[in-house]
Amino acid sequence: KGTLKGHSSCVNSVAFSPDSKYVASCSGEQQVGNSRSVGNDDGMCDNSIRIWEMVAGKEVCSMKRLESAVLSVTWNNNGSLLASGSADGTVCIWTPNGQEKGTMRGHWDCVNCMAWSPDGEFVASSSADLTVKIWKVKTMEEVAWGSLGGSSRDLEVTCVVWNHDGSLLATVASSY
Repeated sequence: KGTLKGHSSCVNSVAFSPDSKYVASCSGEQQVGNSRSVGNDDGMCDNSIRIWEMVAGKEVCSMKRLESAVLSVTWNNNGSLLASGSADGTVCIWTPNGQEKGTMRGHWDCVNCMAWSPDGEFVASSSADLTVKIWKVKTMEEVAWGSLGGSSRDLEVTCVVWNHDGSLLATVASSY
């Protein structure tokens, strides 16, 4: 119980590790419609991922001053990797100690959500560009994608999730 303090911008997402020993949080400035959300009084954006040890309530790792606002984080099923999605359309894979394993580029707008396949081989990402992409983590390559079609700037894919065996993917699209 308690509050974990460390980000200087709004926290956009949190995710518990599978064993619940750690929580990852991410933050940064993001464009929402025609308004901007800016983190702190000096105009500097946090744009970071932080990993917290829950029992002690202390930060154990920080990936700071990343190039773009980090909008979403999610752990793989065994807690050995963390995926982050950013406002610049990238998906990054990290180790729990902050080492970047790779960056996957392909969305041209914000990555709102990611989900690991049950076997941990793939990450699905949903974006404000109206697409869902599936990435093979081992090679960091896009292996499939789908689109809602159209060009509505009032609609974006906000969530993606795999079913229990990885044979189906569900998405949520919403307008803002």
